[in-house]
Amino acid sequence: PTPTRTPRPTPTRTPIPSPTPIQTCNCTGTWDTDAGGIMQLTQSGSAVKGTYAFQGGKIKGAIKGRVLTGSWSENTGQSGDIMFAFEPDCLSFIGYFIWNGSSYDWRGKKL
Repeated sequence: PTPTRTPRPTPTRTPIPSPTPIQTCNCTGTWDTDAGGIMQLTQSGSAVKGTYAFQGGKIKGAIKGRVLTGSWSENTGQSGDIMFAFEPDCLSFIGYFIWNGSSYDWRGKKL
């Protein structure tokens, strides 16, 4: 008898889904925060600046995705670093500020 060849199945490639990009939050607006009082932020591209009620506070930084990093300063001459991580809906953040070498929580909700 003549051997019969069994056809090999043709492999199919399963497409790999592209990762969903993380949206960049627009943080322009008024925020109620637990560390500096009411805060006003303005965003232009990735640059963010703003003010908050306590001690004539100012914020300056940049946002990438949902993370704002930068610095704070007050009219007392005090200053330090900040980091705010915004929730996926971009309506609240949990972060911190550095003062005298220590880290302190800073949370806020958009009004």
